[in-house]
Amino acid sequence: MRFNNAKEMYEYLNSGHDLYHPGLEIYVFSYNDKRALCTYHLSKEQAKEVSKQSKQNHNEYWGAFLGLGGEILEDDESPIDSSIEFCKEHYQESNWLDTDDINLEEPDCYLLCCLDDENYTSAQYFTFSSMTEAKEFCYQFAKENYPDEDLQFKENSFYHEDGHKAVRIDYIYGNSFEVNYIFPIHTKKDKMSFCVWHHAYDGVRFEIRKSGTHEECSSFTKDDFQETYLKLSEVSPDEVKQYEEDDQWILDDGLEWEVWDIITIHRQNHSNAFAAPLSIYQLSKVKTMDQMSGFCMEQWLDDNVDFAWGLFHNDKLIGYCSIGIADDADPLVEEHEAYKEDSSLLLSDVFILPEYRNQGYGSQMIKESIETRWKMDGEKNTVYLHAMGITGDLPYDEKLKSFYEKIGFSELCSDREIMVLTAD
Repeated sequence: MRFNNAKEMYEYLNSGHDLYHPGLEIYVFSYNDKRALCTYHLSKEQAKEVSKQSKQNHNEYWGAFLGLGGEILEDDESPIDSSIEFCKEHYQESNWLDTDDINLEEPDCYLLCCLDDENYTSAQYFTFSSMTEAKEFCYQFAKENYPDEDLQFKENSFYHEDGHKAVRIDYIYGNSFEVNYIFPIHTKKDKMSFCVWHHAYDGVRFEIRKSGTHEECSSFTKDDFQETYLKLSEVSPDEVKQYEEDDQWILDDGLEWEVWDIITIHRQNHSNAFAAPLSIYQLSKVKTMDQMSGFCMEQWLDDNVDFAWGLFHNDKLIGYCSIGIADDADPLVEEHEAYKEDSSLLLSDVFILPEYRNQGYGSQMIKESIETRWKMDGEKNTVYLHAMGITGDLPYDEKLKSFYEKIGFSELCSDREIMVLTAD
């Protein structure tokens, strides 16, 4: 949090808000009815302990748990002059945190938000177990995917509203650039949604504006979006265009994009396995797995990311599959009673790293990928597979047939190893 002037900071403190600055290690609050301020010097460890006590006591203000050692900023002649001077000295600091929002417990995971100069409305989101892993991913991705470019990196850290450090990593290659933000995430439930806002013009910035249930984030986003739209329309009513699709809202005023995305994070994502669409960010790992499987999943990363799905275990890609429209399928598929040319799906290119086989990961990947694809399509379209085209380094036999039957597939033609999965 950063204030525009000293008066704004002073009034904020006297409207029931307390502030802590982890860099300066200063806690400040309104002390008395004369509107004088009081400050304490608290290390981050001390702030963590006081924050914990506050939350255990119905968010009581921090000063209630501090004894001697504070400095009251007032004098007899003018009770508030010293307080105003404090605000004049510190209002420009950019990392003031409202103590009600601070959570100094260890984050459950870290959210990486990525945006490049060619896809202003299509940010990519990933979760990692640690800040170190997220940062390593950013640098490794850039070096592996732009090996011939003279990469220029810039890294800055800042304090997120919960009191933990967040990081921004920019890199430039030629006339192009990419911006990466890494935020600490606390998931209060097994599944939480987040409203992530970003803008793209004369620079890029990401903000997490709301967390909670999907419904809470959706309601907040619609209001925030509408409020911003009305403000922009007052300036240039004929220039502002708005777009809405699924969990994304976009405003374009002709000069700048503003984008609101709602994303959902599962608490177990950073410690267990989960399926998710693949993107160009996994290109290096997908190439390695293509060499092992004999498939060419790489091609789907360029054409349509919704076709390519990966299974991640502790943020490591351990398998993949593709689920696309079955528009060029075997004649037996096209003759099937449930087949629809524009909507039936084809499962192919199924591969799990050998060391992760026979542990349930393959069936988890297929089930979750199909269910997510159904949600994206808005209907449960029939899924087909041609076993000889998906087995990679595994032979098609009774064991493999039984594997797909347990997922819900049934044999359509034994001679051609064709199987089908219907929603019913």
